Parts: sequence; structure tokens; C-alpha cells
Amino acid sequence: MVVLGAGLSAAALPLAAPLHVAPPLIGGALAVALGAGWAYGALRSRAVLGVLACVPVAVSSTWGALAATALIAGLAVAMNAESRRHAIATVVIGAGAMMLASWAGLRIHYAQETSSWAPLLRATVSGAAIGMIGVLSTLPRHLAWQLDTVLAAARKLPTTLDSEVKQLCDRSLALWRKAVERLADDVTSKELLRSGVIKVLEVARRTGESVESAGADRELSDRIADLERRIEAASDAETKAQYTAAREGLEDQRKYRERLRAGRERMVARLHNHVAALEKFHLAAVSLEASKTMSADEPMVKQLADLSSEVSASGDALAEVAS
Repeated sequence: MVVLGAGLSAAALPLAAPLHVAPPLIGGALAVALGAGWAYGALRSRAVLGVLACVPVAVSSTWGALAATALIAGLAVAMNAESRRHAIATVVIGAGAMMLASWAGLRIHYAQETSSWAPLLRATVSGAAIGMIGVLSTLPRHLAWQLDTVLAAARKLPTTLDSEVKQLCDRSLALWRKAVERLADDVTSKELLRSGVIKVLEVARRTGESVESAGADRELSDRIADLERRIEAASDAETKAQYTAAREGLEDQRKYRERLRAGRERMVARLHNHVAALEKFHLAAVSLEASKTMSADEPMVKQLADLSSEVSASGDALAEVAS
């Protein structure tokens, strides 16, 4: 793009005077479009867009025309992008890069320091500057976006997690960070670990949301004790009956809390089992990945398959307890 920007800007000198446009604007827009065609294909279609990008600045010298040129140049770079997301990002970033490149090219072309230069030299240098900055418009084509669902689940964890559950979450997250680095090429194992860690975090979130403080239990016990004293002291049968009904309601609450506590303990026990299974699976997967010849080691492969089934079963049990 730098070479094309310099050459095409110099070639645009004969058109500059009649159209009252700076040569680097024409040469730069064509350079970005043709450079993208040279690198990513569809040269003819991009060349057509490059010519169309020159039209706004050839008709008007306003910032609106410059923005239109930048947008068309961004569309030229975004052609045949890998995905719609890449295409949109390329258009937006490409247009922004072209605006910046055009501004830089005009600053060089009309600078007082370059006013004594020969027109050919000024056009060449300013066009090269536009091509150099215009390279930034291709940046989105070389980037990949991936939503880390594990980190997204970790951000949803409540602040009310107790130390035991929080420690299990921390161990799972540390395991995932290691897997991202060490199992980069083992997509199957990494996805299984991802699913397992997410299940740990989801169950932990539910335990945190259902935490009942010890103070609430004490308050309930105090209320029951107070009602029992009132029942004993009551002389009116109707009053005693109302207090008795209230105490029974509080007793039902206490039994319900006890069932919740027992269910939470089972859930935490499942968490321990699940995290231990994830750690075993991670160790086996890393061991298998570490050796190039171990892929033919049937016992290790069988162990990995068994651990994979164990992790899946543990995850299903977690989901059942949590539901």
C-alpha cells in the first residue's frame, strides 16, 4: 500500500489541478483498495470500489466527502471477510484509518515545510504516508474474537460465596487457565474442561445466591423461643391458639432451612468430586499431549476416555443437584 500510495498519487498529478483535489487523496484511496485486492483477492471488484472512493473527494473538498471516501475504502478492504463480525469491524476501523491517513496526507501535502518541494515529490511522500497509515484498515482481518464463556461465568459469581466454595472456584479457574495454554491443540479435551469448569461456576453461583446467614437461624430460634414463652404465659385460649399456630409456622420454616442446608451440603460435596475429576482429566490430557508418541499408547488413551466419562457424569450430577 505504501508503494501504491506513492506511485498512484504521483500519477494523479495531471487530474489534481482540473478537479481541484489533492493528488494523495485519489492515490491513497486507490492504493488501499488495490493493496487489499493484492493481499486478499477480488482485485477487480476492489479496484471498482477504489475508483468509486475517489468520486466524493473529486466532487467536493468537504469533510463529508472525505468521510464518504473513507467509508467506501473501508468497504473495499472488508470484501470477502471471514464473517459478518469481521466485515463490520473492518469497515468501521478501515474508514477510521482512512480518515486518519487522509488527514496525515493532507497535512504533509499542504505543510509549509513541504511547500518548496517539487509537486511530484510532495504527491509521492504524502501518498506514501496515506498508504502507510491505510495498512491499519486491514488489522481486523488478522484478529480473532472469542468470547471466553468461563470468564463470563466467573464474573457472575456472587460476593456471598463462602471460603470453601470460593476455593473450589479458584481451583477450577486456575485449571482452565492452564488448559488454555497447554491444551491449545487438543480441542476436544479443552472443550470438555470448559464445560466442566462452567458447571462448577454455575453451581457455585446458585450456592452463593441461596446462602442463609447464621444470624437468620439465630433470629428464627429466638422467635420460636419467644413464642413458647408467650404460649405458656397466655391465659386466653384463643390467644394461646394463635401463638401456637405462629410457632408451628416458624417450625416449618426451620425444617425447610434444614432441608436447604442439607441440599447445599450435597451440592458442595458434588463440587469437590467434580473438581477432583476435572483435575484428573486435565493431568491425563496434558500427559497425552506432552508426548508425541503417546497418542499410540492405548492405556493412556483409555484412561483419558474413562476420565472424560467421569467428568461428564459428575457434571450431569451437579446439574441435577443444582436444579
